[in-house]
Amino acid sequence: MSFLLHTKLKHLSLSLSTKQIPRLLLGILQKDGAATKLFSSQTSTISSSDARKQEKALLVKTLFKNYGFSETHISKFSRVAPLLFAVDPDKILLPKIEFLRTIGVPDADLPKILTTHSVLLSSSLTKKLIPNYNFLKDLLLSDELALKSFHRCPRILSCDVKRVVSPNIQLLKEIGVPQRFLAYLVRISPDSVFRDHHKFKGSVDEAIKMGFNAKKLTFVLAVRVFCKKPQRIRDQKIEVYRRFGLSDEDIWALFRLRPTCMDHSEKKIVGIMNFLVNEMKLPPSVVVHCPAVFTLDLEKRVIPRCRVIQLLIDKNLIKKEFSLGSVLLPAEDNFLNKFVINYENELPELMKIYKG
Repeated sequence: MSFLLHTKLKHLSLSLSTKQIPRLLLGILQKDGAATKLFSSQTSTISSSDARKQEKALLVKTLFKNYGFSETHISKFSRVAPLLFAVDPDKILLPKIEFLRTIGVPDADLPKILTTHSVLLSSSLTKKLIPNYNFLKDLLLSDELALKSFHRCPRILSCDVKRVVSPNIQLLKEIGVPQRFLAYLVRISPDSVFRDHHKFKGSVDEAIKMGFNAKKLTFVLAVRVFCKKPQRIRDQKIEVYRRFGLSDEDIWALFRLRPTCMDHSEKKIVGIMNFLVNEMKLPPSVVVHCPAVFTLDLEKRVIPRCRVIQLLIDKNLIKKEFSLGSVLLPAEDNFLNKFVINYENELPELMKIYKG
């Protein structure tokens, strides 16, 4: 058999199954024994290789199923991380899944976490997952808090902590942020510190420029807002507050007291402000003295309690001037005792009105 034919057959055998062999080529193979032997050898090698790949893929699929992964989860894996189906599941995947279970990740959460953050399964267990988890645990001083932080940002275990996160943590320490507030930031918003150091420093500098005190909790909350909310988004929120009559001074005071006022959706801000200003006829600045109002449920807490207060005012049972915080912030039992049960003799229907 000629060298040229030998080369062509070798190339074709790597790309074609026996079902795809042209009739002309079959004729050549039938006449040339050496060619037949070469082709059979090559296709046998390919078949063997394909069989091994299929076997690994089946083992990986079986492993996932054993841990509660549905066909939908497995199908997603095949799209976003197809290379995982070519690894030894017992050596590569099983130890990482078991590690996540060991630190407290519930079995029911594993499919969603791993299909969304498949990088966890392709990251080194000894060089990334374990050291990064220990970093979180040492910083937060608690396995429970480290787990909560992981749930908020699973990819933090797969990142380069020394290169990305450590410099940001060190910066906060250098400007005097107390350990407990630093840990709080990492716990509630690990993705805030999991970002480019130059950008993170820009957010820190902005908080300092705006007068936030690094010794107070509001500082790390402001840094979090600057990290997660671009100026464009913050400007949109400011415009919403302005529409309801808040001055720039009021908005600044509100932000200083509770930086998270920029976290709320426009729908939430509009709902709260519209009810307080347009229905309750309260001055817009009332929210500056009770910024926590934006964290409360409008339908289940704000409106029912304010209805009770409005009725008590209308009946001259309490003074018209009242502290919004004293009405909205107390626990349910305290509110009922002070503003509902206390006036049941004068207004028997008060409880019914409160319950809606």
